Amino acid sequence: MAFAAIEALAQEHYRDLYLEMRQRHLRQLQVEKDKADYSFRARRKLLQAIGLPEVRDYRLRQLAQEESQCAEELRRQGQVLPQLTPLLMLKIS
Repeated sequence: MAFAAIEALAQEHYRDLYLEMRQRHLRQLQVEKDKADYSFRARRKLLQAIGLPEVRDYRLRQLAQEESQCAEELRRQGQVLPQLTPLLMLKIS
């Protein structure tokens, strides 16, 4: 019962902090996504301009695979959110 009361109180008092941490996390993910998109576009443009057709196709397939893995990793990171976890509870009488 004490845990539930403390948890409710903490959630009420630290709601703004939680929302701020969540927004920072999502903004950082968006920055990472934008950087990755730019990188993959630049690499694709370079790969399309040079090399033999077979080599070019192979490298473009590798790039597509890397892009897919990167998108999956960013998606997983987007599911991670800050969590309020009590570390210690004391009762002083």
